[in-house]
Amino acid sequence: MNLSILLLVLGILYIYLSFIYKHNENFENKRLKGTSQESIFDEFYVFMLDDLFYKSDFYKNFGKIILHYSNSVYNNHLCIGIKHGGHINELLKNNTTMTTITKSKPIVDLCKFNYKDNNYKFIDKYESNSYIFNEHEFTHISLIDNEVYYTQNLNGMMYNVTKWISNRGYLFIDVFQNINNLKQHFVNKDNGEFIKLNYKYSEEIKNVSNNKFYFNEHIKLDDGEKVNSHELTFYSIEYLKFLGNECGLTFVKYYDVISSVDGRGVLVFQKI
Repeated sequence: MNLSILLLVLGILYIYLSFIYKHNENFENKRLKGTSQESIFDEFYVFMLDDLFYKSDFYKNFGKIILHYSNSVYNNHLCIGIKHGGHINELLKNNTTMTTITKSKPIVDLCKFNYKDNNYKFIDKYESNSYIFNEHEFTHISLIDNEVYYTQNLNGMMYNVTKWISNRGYLFIDVFQNINNLKQHFVNKDNGEFIKLNYKYSEEIKNVSNNKFYFNEHIKLDDGEKVNSHELTFYSIEYLKFLGNECGLTFVKYYDVISSVDGRGVLVFQKI
């Protein structure tokens, strides 16, 4: 029995390392540039996501907030904008039906590799196409992993959310208190052992206006280089509350501090 388990673990490890090697090999002798979510979150970059973007204490507490607003009969949750290895679905799978969408096919592949039985989908232009889902389909919707700041058409996104969410359903938005908090904690500062051991990583911020900036990354491996330029627009808490109200949502609560990350919290709205 122990030998069978060992062989299974070794088999999974072999597949994972072969997957990483394949993409690193393709990365060598190239200079790749990412400017959209699809080109930034490519097959190479996705293996860094948990080191760069995932904070387990934040998501454990975020999950508790979602469960606080769950009901005892039926919960159907749409999660928009995932930029980690699919862990939020795993955290909530025993309490709610979960659909998670992203604009990156490699993120979907990574999530399914980690949790093959969970529901992850590649869907583009979800901020402009309200017909992706049925009206009133979800009891809960979440915008996570800075998706609200990536979204240029925020009015369109909020309009679609109000169509897809059921009456008395809840919207949760992963937010930062101010733009400096967002800049300082856009990625995890320790960058993780995987990145430190395998790549040369650097970052810089290029300000465009009072509420807009580019978060630029330079990632080097041997002869290859990946340059990412994340275009981000900061929306204040008050503006998000105003926009939610304009779209027919009622502000419920602002959880301003729920983890070790300064200024990162959760806005909660309800459709009444």
